[in-house]
Amino acid sequence: MILFSTLFLTGLNCYFFFYKKDKLNTKMIFFPLIILFMGVIFLSQRYKDDIQFLNKNKIENSSRYTLCFCSLKVITDSHFLGTDNGSIQPKLNSCYDEYGFNDLSKENLNSHNQYLDYFMKGGFLLFIAFISTIFIKLRFALKSRNYLYFSISLLFSFSFLTENILVRQYGIYIFLLCDVLFLGSVLTNEGHRTNEIEKN
Repeated sequence: MILFSTLFLTGLNCYFFFYKKDKLNTKMIFFPLIILFMGVIFLSQRYKDDIQFLNKNKIENSSRYTLCFCSLKVITDSHFLGTDNGSIQPKLNSCYDEYGFNDLSKENLNSHNQYLDYFMKGGFLLFIAFISTIFIKLRFALKSRNYLYFSISLLFSFSFLTENILVRQYGIYIFLLCDVLFLGSVLTNEGHRTNEIEKN
């Protein structure tokens, strides 16, 4: 996810910096990024293992998939209405032990997915509210042509897939700081917008 987010945001920024500014061919920008992305995937043993895990229909193959599976099990067991915060971790640990991941239960690993975490805690209502908030942020950034705010919001939305960022205090502080900093640039009409760059 870190690799994907980095390459995506690099490509997005290159597009708005080079293509919008000098009208360069997009193939000149995205082709090297695609080559780099594919090269890292095929040369990295970790990504090779992940691809092999995807081809096997066993939840025991990977701890990452077990985290996701057990989180979805907790969600369905609560009938999509949410679970008491104090009982979420014991239920996850019980599910980990069931599939032979005793190390996960000993470490009390959470869902490592912010979307699933909110779904477990608040059910489908909190999940829909959270998704709607992100959608409104991205739509507002595009409408106001603030691509820096759009990029940082998109980066967080990708990171939410692999980490519970908003569970820890420093994650909340970082998210709030970035959101207020870049949202402030939108509201004061001093955002990083392509039309303002072209005028200068």
